[in-house]
Amino acid sequence: MRLKNYGGWIALAVLVTACASPAPSPVVARTAAGPGAPTGPSVEDRIAKLERIISSHSLAGVIQQIEILQRDTGKLQGNVELQTHELEGAQKRQRDLYLDTDRRLQALEIALNTLTIKLNALETQAIQAPTPEPAAAPDDGVPAAQGEEHDYQQALEAIRDGKNEDAVARFQEYLKRYPSGQLRDNAYYWLGEAYLALQKPKQALEPLNSLIAQFPKSEKSADAQLKIGYAHYDLKEWTKAKGALDAVRKKYPDSAAARLADKRLKQLKLEGH
Repeated sequence: MRLKNYGGWIALAVLVTACASPAPSPVVARTAAGPGAPTGPSVEDRIAKLERIISSHSLAGVIQQIEILQRDTGKLQGNVELQTHELEGAQKRQRDLYLDTDRRLQALEIALNTLTIKLNALETQAIQAPTPEPAAAPDDGVPAAQGEEHDYQQALEAIRDGKNEDAVARFQEYLKRYPSGQLRDNAYYWLGEAYLALQKPKQALEPLNSLIAQFPKSEKSADAQLKIGYAHYDLKEWTKAKGALDAVRKKYPDSAAARLADKRLKQLKLEGH
């Protein structure tokens, strides 16, 4: 393209130079043409005409270049909009994947914890069970299996059945009835879980924090710290959520809770918090 333009300009320069060369004197011209011959356009007229031609040609070229640039700009803008749309779609799919994975892991964790508690209870009962002796059937209709373990299992059963309001009431009653109970740390944890299931993250913070404060070495402490981070996340308290989740990674680096905390922290970063 540039070579063609240079060629055009060179041709025009030669033409202008030729037109600008000294014209033969009027006397010589008239002598050559003979007396009475008409005189042609002057050098100034020719130069003016050439300038008009050059000006018209240059303007048309500029307009054509502008049109080409406008088309190219439109194409680029369309490509940018398409890529922006695809990027936003990819980010949304990634956020949805994180949330779905987190929900599934929480459900598996609850099922695993419930199974562990059941196995521990069965093992304890097998060890501590006395030799059965004949006994008269109770006449008051009260079941023989009573006490702390029974009340705890009833509350846990309510969570398993999705009766979270009932679970909250039962765990609160357990904590009030057994101030020195062997399962208080678990009761605090599941009370917090029940509140989270009811979408009451503010109420969930109290039992979860009580577990961390009273039972720092409990097996549920890592999970409780994780759920504290989730509660602050649900409350949109981003700074507190990141602090609680980061504490899980630092205090319990090799735990499943630490891996879940890391995923939620990545989700917070992806969401721009």
